[in-house]
Amino acid sequence: MRTLLDIIEAVKDDKEATEREMRLAICALDALLHFDFKALAELYKAEKEGKKKVLLGSALFQYEEAFRRHKTALSKSPEEWLGPNHLPENPDNQRFRRVAFKLLDKVTGKVGGG
Repeated sequence: MRTLLDIIEAVKDDKEATEREMRLAICALDALLHFDFKALAELYKAEKEGKKKVLLGSALFQYEEAFRRHKTALSKSPEEWLGPNHLPENPDNQRFRRVAFKLLDKVTGKVGGG
């Protein structure tokens, strides 16, 4: 499988990507988005509370960490970067997702997540 960067560039160049490449690229990009959002949320929370020290580090640390994380993800195939535990076809991953959505439904009072 091609690297995440190669898949993205192929799509942007109107070239073909396999369905599996596309599916796993979406999963990888979703994970990157989650990491970035979580870091920004922590920085915002600390700023709002007037804290100088943040559990997840300074803004500079988060910037450098995000750069490292994106560089690593883009240089590997989505399958390799995600790892076997986070592949959609992994039954354990799907079981974990079902349990997580049931927990979320109990906490929020919603029905039928995921």
